[in-house]
Amino acid sequence: WEQARARAAEIAAGDRPGVPRFDAVIVDEAQDLDVGAVRLLVETCVAPNRLFLTADESQSIYAAGFGWSDVHDQLRFRGRTGVLRANHRSTRQITEAARDYLAAGVEEDLVPDAQTYVHAGPPPAVRSVGDPAEELDLLARFLRGAARELRLTIGSGAVLVPDQYVGRPLATGLVKRGVPATYRDSREFELDDNSVTVLPFVAAKGLEFPVVAIAGFGASKFPHLPPDADDETLVEFLVRARRTLFVCMTRAMRALLVVTPRGDDSMLHDGYGPDLWNCDV
Repeated sequence: WEQARARAAEIAAGDRPGVPRFDAVIVDEAQDLDVGAVRLLVETCVAPNRLFLTADESQSIYAAGFGWSDVHDQLRFRGRTGVLRANHRSTRQITEAARDYLAAGVEEDLVPDAQTYVHAGPPPAVRSVGDPAEELDLLARFLRGAARELRLTIGSGAVLVPDQYVGRPLATGLVKRGVPATYRDSREFELDDNSVTVLPFVAAKGLEFPVVAIAGFGASKFPHLPPDADDETLVEFLVRARRTLFVCMTRAMRALLVVTPRGDDSMLHDGYGPDLWNCDV
């Protein structure tokens, strides 16, 4: 697909008949596009300065190593960018802990966090469990307790899981423990039934919930590593998986819990610094 987009950009730049020209192109979540895709979008605008992007380089799931310098240098956006500094969504504690987790899994230094925060709260928690029943008991306690402490309804909570094969039985298990829960995917968002939303990681991007738990690792094979991959490829997949978890962590507005499998020393489950995370087991 990268080659196809590069070829399309060449065709668009050549002013061939039939190439669409738009007055403006607006892209949200632009960090998930490679530079070739952005270049193609530039070529479909009536002028390069009619392309508008919003993005957070830390939120990239699919393009590990994304940097705005790539876009600036090749597309000459320098001087036409603005940075939003105020965080109105998550608390300082959740955002800083999530960034610390992300930084532990990347080689390059993250850009220093220059945000100001509207909200503050307790540090997010990470807990280890030994089996699905223990995990469900922990989730039920956390969801009820957080809703009560924040004076919210139980429907303000969400549990983010690797996939539907984990999510559907997890929702059923929560219901059996007296917590109303519904598995949803990206096409099912009727959020007026006051039940906890259980949804896969890939459907959580762009959403936000006051209370979030990230769980289901023990019953899944996330991340799905390619067979017979070399060490470099495995590390790349794990780095992308950590970016996915970072995005999931930052869906939480007021309370966050991460549930890890007990005894799992994978690169995916390290990097929870005790100075920013409540790591009591």
